[in-house]
This record gives sequence, structure tokens and C-alpha cells, in this order.
Amino acid sequence: MLNSSNNITELTAKFVVKASGAGYNNAFCLQLDGVAPDKIQSVTGSNLNGGQTLFTLSGNGTEAGQTYANIVIFQSSNTIMPSTGGVGANTDPRHSYVTPKTIELKIKFNSGVSRTDLQDITKFNFYLVADQTRGKEVHLPDFKPTSKANASLFGTGHDFSNGSDRFYKTASGLPWGLNIIVDDFEYAIEKISIDKAYTKFVEWAESNGVLFPDWYLNSLYKNRTNIYTIPQK
Repeated sequence: MLNSSNNITELTAKFVVKASGAGYNNAFCLQLDGVAPDKIQSVTGSNLNGGQTLFTLSGNGTEAGQTYANIVIFQSSNTIMPSTGGVGANTDPRHSYVTPKTIELKIKFNSGVSRTDLQDITKFNFYLVADQTRGKEVHLPDFKPTSKANASLFGTGHDFSNGSDRFYKTASGLPWGLNIIVDDFEYAIEKISIDKAYTKFVEWAESNGVLFPDWYLNSLYKNRTNIYTIPQK
């Protein structure tokens, strides 16, 4: 929704959670980079059911103590998508299918926010809070962490973040998260790495997106044996 100055005064977003895997009970959040928390009038629709109480919210519905507006989409993946056997939900074809869950958020702004700040979804800073541990954030590659992230985790294990201009990638450029703008992305079966389902994924990632930009679209690059298929009704 726009005001007379052509600024955004209200934003509605619909999230459809189709699967949950990998064993951790994660939260899913959004940071509006560059948007101060006091620019938000209200946030409604956040799902805070289940898990631990990870987030302290201000009166307007954003997370308290943050430099930029942080919005909780859901607090517990295990609650949103309960397991029907094995690890997670809708990741193992041997177990029953769980109907996807829809979460609808509404964000109202006090005096409007420039359209240039919000019109490109590829610039939205979505992230996971991993394993119900608030400081353990997983962002898309080179997106900055929030004020609540535990900076001591950068550069540990397989992470190659340097805490300044390189975040959430391995030394070879493999990302910790992906933002794929399609409605029907087909993900790998539980315990099978993405490169075993999409044979050109590693080359795409390590080339910084130059090689095989259609790695997830071209059927020649898919190993369907390792891709989860929604059961037919």
C-alpha cells in the first residue's frame, strides 16, 4: 500500500512452509536492512508457537534491541511442520506427507518507506536462527548478520565469514542459504546433499553465479532419484 508521496505504508507477505529437515528446530526471520525499528507501526501474523522463547518483541512487534527492524516469521520449524517419522517433514518419501502451512504477515509503517528500499525481494535479509540458539544466525551469502548474532562463530568450522564484507559462505563460495525465485523448486531428499540432486550446483556457486545459472531449471542437471517428489493424491 502506498501513500500520496508514493512511499510504502503497508506490506503484506505470505510465506508457505513446504518442508522442514536437517534435524534442527529453526526459527525464520527477516531483517529490513536500513529500516529503523521505530519506522514500524505494527507487525501482525508472526507465529511464536513452540520451541523456546527466543525473541523479546517491542510494542510494535519487531524484535527489541536491534539496529534495524527484525521481524519473526516463525519461531519453531518443528511446530510449523511436525514430523511424521524420520527427520523433519516432507523430506523423506518413506513417511507421510504434511500439508504445507501458510503464514501471512502484515507490516505497517509509521510514515512510509521508500519503494527503493523494499521493492526488490532479492535484497530482503531473510535468515534462520539455528537450533533454537538466538546468536546462531544463518543468512544468505554476503548478507550481514543482525545485532543479535554471535560474531565469535564467524570463520569457524566450514564458515569463511570475515565479519566485515564476506558472510555465510565456505572458502570455495558455497552458500549457507539460497533464495530461489520460483514457486516449485524441487529440493533434495533428506540426508542427500544438494550437489547430488543438482549436478551443476557446485560449479554455479564456486563461479559466483557465472557458470550454469540454470542449474536448478535444466532437467539435464537434475538427478531425480535424489529429489523429493510430492506424493500424488
